[in-house]
Amino acid sequence: MDNFTVRVHGALHNKCIANGTLSYTLRTNKSTRSTPHDQSLYAAFSNSRALLLSQPDQYIQALNADISTIEEKMESCLPADRLNLVFGGISVLMAHILIANTRYIRHFNDVGNRKMVRNILALQQNLTNIALPEESGLDKARGFYEMYDLGADGILKHIAEHGAAFSFDNYRRMMDFIYSGSGQTGDLGAGRAASLTEARQSDQYETHVRRLRELLSQAQPVQAGPAVAAQRPASARAPNIMA
Repeated sequence: MDNFTVRVHGALHNKCIANGTLSYTLRTNKSTRSTPHDQSLYAAFSNSRALLLSQPDQYIQALNADISTIEEKMESCLPADRLNLVFGGISVLMAHILIANTRYIRHFNDVGNRKMVRNILALQQNLTNIALPEESGLDKARGFYEMYDLGADGILKHIAEHGAAFSFDNYRRMMDFIYSGSGQTGDLGAGRAASLTEARQSDQYETHVRRLRELLSQAQPVQAGPAVAAQRPASARAPNIMA
């Protein structure tokens, strides 16, 4: 890979990181597109839940447009092998950002989780429309967020049956989201803790985390993909903790 390709490759990857799409959605606050705020990550979803869930965030749409524009311009001046070098690995980079930066999320719930999955699907579709080598990096990110619907018990069962696809910290973070998710209704909202601090004080939470450690010490790493279950089983829900 020559210096030109290296420079372009780096610039494209930096574009994905700096763009407000991922930064705003994951509350990294690094973007020049989004405005500073301290509100809940998903406060913008309150006005029109159905509409918001049916469409990707405007920042996702902006990033997709940027990537498509860059690809079109480079396609006219670079041979196919050079173009593949420039764009290769972009889905893996996106997946890393979407998973690693969950540590910046303060509030998480079912609506926000479904919005994240919708955003990832939009990113995948856009990359599919670009003449790139087949990549499955974003499958890992989608699989991570789809674990939310499995519940704590479901995650442990999936690891036991299929192996570990993520690190202990990532699995635990998703369990934290499951236990402390707020703003949900019906069965999905049953058993939610008022706060993550409260959830972590429960015996059931400690039992889940302890079992997670045991499974990860035994499990073989596997390729991550979309979660299996479409609906959380009743036994997988977090315990009923009074506020």
